[in-house]
Amino acid sequence: MPFPPGDVVAAFGRHLHFKSLEQALCDRHPELADRVHLDDANLPMHLKVTLSGRRSVVLAQVRMGYTIVWAVMDPVLNSEPSVWPLDTSDEVLVDALHAVASAHLTDVPVASPWRWKESEPSDMTELADLLDARGVRVRRVAAGNDYFLYGPRHSPKLDVVGGRDGSFVEAEFPDAFVRVSLKPALGWLVDVYLAEFRAWSRVDLAWNLWHSTRPTPGVPRTDASVADIVGVLGRGLKTWDVEVSCGPTGHGEPAPAGHRSEWQESPSSQMKPLRPSGWGTSVSISVSSTRKPSREPRDTRPAPGTSPTRSSNS
Repeated sequence: MPFPPGDVVAAFGRHLHFKSLEQALCDRHPELADRVHLDDANLPMHLKVTLSGRRSVVLAQVRMGYTIVWAVMDPVLNSEPSVWPLDTSDEVLVDALHAVASAHLTDVPVASPWRWKESEPSDMTELADLLDARGVRVRRVAAGNDYFLYGPRHSPKLDVVGGRDGSFVEAEFPDAFVRVSLKPALGWLVDVYLAEFRAWSRVDLAWNLWHSTRPTPGVPRTDASVADIVGVLGRGLKTWDVEVSCGPTGHGEPAPAGHRSEWQESPSSQMKPLRPSGWGTSVSISVSSTRKPSREPRDTRPAPGTSPTRSSNS
């Protein structure tokens, strides 16, 4: 007896997996059981939680370029789907679906850490929560989930964080675009992009925290809490005492950043970070009353994350 074609076997396997997800969702969140439905008649096959009428929150496998991912999508036109690797556990997938569906059903924002497309609380989700509470626009959180969508809704692209990028939060302040990273070897790093200079610079955290300098970049996690970092950021750009390496003119205008989702864009948003191709002189823009000691210009390489292809940040 001949074996069935490979695509038939694969489709049957997907169906079994979705049935397992349906059962897991009902078991873990029984309050949604009467709203859960597995739609295997329409492609792509999807698991959905009915909200009202024809509106629902959906979990499905979708193709992003050459990569197939799990996506949780809600009915709000301008919302940003969360995407997850194919090897994401069933528990995380159904909990992500539940978090979005229950938020719609109760008319409240999606709870943290799910609102940041993360499955576990972390320093990065705590940082995002504190910044959001201060009215700062958090653009991206990357900690446990390495997948992120960017670009226009009708043609999104997938960005996958490399392991060497560590975890980070990207946020838009009134006068700067900021990337806060937490790396195992270096600790906290804060990089800031300034549209006026079209350049990135690194904030000297040690100086901003304790008015002392260190020979290496970063501040160990054990030396500074999430609240400490938020306190520095909350004081604003003019107190950060950053030195901006300005690239020579003629290297092109800033391009739309890979990590900026057009689902989140507003007409007033003007900052478009770019990794400059050349470097010039150091320009101090601080007006802080307490100046740090003069020293040799430090490395002011642009922070990674301005395109889907990233380099290591040290």
